[in-house]
Amino acid sequence: MRIPSRPVSGELSPSIAPLIGVVILIALLAPFVDRPAKRPAQSPPPPEADFDAIVIRVSPGPRWQVNGVPMGSLDALRQALTPVAKIKRDAPIIIETLGDVPPSDITEVFDLMRQIGFERVQRRDAAK
Repeated sequence: MRIPSRPVSGELSPSIAPLIGVVILIALLAPFVDRPAKRPAQSPPPPEADFDAIVIRVSPGPRWQVNGVPMGSLDALRQALTPVAKIKRDAPIIIETLGDVPPSDITEVFDLMRQIGFERVQRRDAAK
């Protein structure tokens, strides 16, 4: 075993002290340095997120329209809107009455929308 040529002490050698000071300074200042923020990747919203309100117009007769497209019967209304309910149950459904529509016709449409599975069904009278 070789004996060290100089005595070993608890002090650091003068050549290492400035390096340790720089490391401590970097560690203290690192949180304050401006770094470019990481942004999450922008992805387009899923297609089911792009639903506007679905407006069902009920007029005397009864006659029905879904966003302006005429429906021949309640069954046609069911077939048209069932796929939408499977995709987005909370799509807003607005039942709009045109003219003097019997309450039973409005109730039939309202009940149908609930049976299909829509959660947000509301009624409003069309502007006169």
